[in-house]
Amino acid sequence: LGLDYFGYRLAIVPSAEESGKYGELARNGTLLRVWDFDAAEADGTLWRGYARRFVNSYVPRFDAGDAQTAGKYGRWEVEAEPQSAAIKTLNLIACEDRQATGGDRWQGEIALVTIKGDIDNLGEIFQKGLEKPTFAKMASLSRQVNAFFALWLPWFCEHGRDEYGIARYRNTYTVFAGGDDFFLIGPWDSTLALATTLRERFAAYVANPQITFSAGLSMNPPKTPIRQLARNAEEALAAAKNRPGKNAVTLWQRSVSWTEWQTLMEQRRAALEALMARAGGHGASFSSGLIYALLQLSDRAESTLPKDAIWRSQLHYRLARFFRDRVKGDETARNRREQLLADAIREIGGALGTYKGAYRLPLSVLLYRQRE
Repeated sequence: LGLDYFGYRLAIVPSAEESGKYGELARNGTLLRVWDFDAAEADGTLWRGYARRFVNSYVPRFDAGDAQTAGKYGRWEVEAEPQSAAIKTLNLIACEDRQATGGDRWQGEIALVTIKGDIDNLGEIFQKGLEKPTFAKMASLSRQVNAFFALWLPWFCEHGRDEYGIARYRNTYTVFAGGDDFFLIGPWDSTLALATTLRERFAAYVANPQITFSAGLSMNPPKTPIRQLARNAEEALAAAKNRPGKNAVTLWQRSVSWTEWQTLMEQRRAALEALMARAGGHGASFSSGLIYALLQLSDRAESTLPKDAIWRSQLHYRLARFFRDRVKGDETARNRREQLLADAIREIGGALGTYKGAYRLPLSVLLYRQRE
């Protein structure tokens, strides 16, 4: 800020009030331009009397709520400074989705998800999407696209809430967001949910099904170098863009349309969670071994090899053995066991038959949620 730029100087000040709202500087000709770089208020307020420029970044910081759950940080708890509003390290962000299971125990994978995305076919949209295009129309379209990523997205990461009213995305680090693309880093499970919400809000914002974006997601341990995080997300984005029609998302080497993503990560996952809860209530909690077996079956369901064509019978055998080893007792217990088995085969077998290898997406989420 001390450099001379062709006779001009740049100064950054905390607030207009601290410098008398720049009145004297403007009167004597010292002040030539002034912009407001502050983020939008929690209620969405933008105008404070000065032209806005968006830095388009949000950095997670500690607050009082983090002090009450500092145990989730485990061996990185020494890095936590909940009372100082300090910036959270990536190690700590990776722990944010862990859940308390009683006492001092916490459950859930310690990992980051990076998400990189951009609008599909933007050049074609500018070329063909405007009737009688003019410079003003193209500039307006460009500003509107930029506003979603540069203004709304960082604001939503800081203040947005999920369907339960929880500020779930406040631990998302916006590396960059603006123009037609974005790159975010956050705790793994919340960032998967953010991807779904982001797509829904973008579709509502543009109100045009022909304007879409694709995204690449990569899950990594927090010690992964930033360059590798970016490279992994970029490779996943390229895979999504290579899918016919684009408008897709890639995670764990699986590329699916956003419609399939939403069905798998919401409806099918919810159905699987409900099934697991019922089974757990009858002494048959889904083990990691069973979920690994289901992951293998999802690959076989997608395989074209003759030996893998019997995946349905393998699924029936694996589930029958699992429930019969765990749900024992009188005739009532046996009936309950057979009902659980029938429901599990119907739900899991039906999903595998429809989505094949892509069913590993909700399966993997549930596996990582059980990690200790």
